[in-house]
Amino acid sequence: MASRQVRWQLSVNWSGDGTTFVDESSNLIAATINCSVNAPGTPTIAGSGIIAQCTLVMANTDRRYSSNNPDSDLYAYTNYGEYHHRAVRLNVSVDGGSNYYRRFSGVIAGITEITPTTQEAGTVSIDCRDYSEKYLNTRTSTQLGDMVLLYTGSATESDIIEQFMSDAGAINVTTDPGMFVVPFAWMDDESPIEECWSLAAACGGWFYADIWSTTEPAFVYKNASHWAKQTISTSGPDNEFTRADHQGLQVKYDHAELFKEVTVEWSARQVGSVDTIWEPDSTIVVPADGEKTVTATFRTPVYEI
Repeated sequence: MASRQVRWQLSVNWSGDGTTFVDESSNLIAATINCSVNAPGTPTIAGSGIIAQCTLVMANTDRRYSSNNPDSDLYAYTNYGEYHHRAVRLNVSVDGGSNYYRRFSGVIAGITEITPTTQEAGTVSIDCRDYSEKYLNTRTSTQLGDMVLLYTGSATESDIIEQFMSDAGAINVTTDPGMFVVPFAWMDDESPIEECWSLAAACGGWFYADIWSTTEPAFVYKNASHWAKQTISTSGPDNEFTRADHQGLQVKYDHAELFKEVTVEWSARQVGSVDTIWEPDSTIVVPADGEKTVTATFRTPVYEI
């Protein structure tokens, strides 16, 4: 029986420049990856997604990752917390290094140091998350021109997801064809990840960060018919399980995923008439040969000014 020769490549972009990755493979002791489309106990199509996690246990006998070691090459990043959201890549080979496959792409969320004892050497645990973590707490707002283009172009959920993520700086977004036209869509100082999660769920689809992509950060939207398409159902390798493959098999169905009816909240919107939408509380005075920035906060989106 042929044996698998497992090898790995772990690299971290400590500097944050997006291009210079440092090889940390020799210090990796163990890696654990947890990935799911939705949180446990929730329906497959949920209003909020779940961020994939990767825990890296690293040897730290030379205190390379210690935040209080000024002699470390990484001191500038570990001492001041500069490691936060630095990119991480983990590739794995099962054929002795002939072929490597991306198993995780994401960012560092935190580092925990385990000091050495008389029985165990010092280690650190690096907590990593997929790229949703990087954009989750980002707050973006839709430009007026973009909102109008979405409306006049009869944008679907796929178009809107691409626009929202582009506003946040993520351009590597792969989407299935949209199935529903959403006339009005905008963000007002909101999280693009949370908005895309909610929009995808409302349309019966899934939106998530692709941890296996070698072109990061990468995001994917699968529409409601993705798994029902013939190409998806018939293409690719098929796996058949027999008694020779397992000692026991238990099939479990979650009743929470069975529905008798679906309720959708809908609010009608249309372009209104010309009106005064904002007035200053006092007279605005602009100094001679000067300029003044005036911020007008609207209660509802404006279609044209």
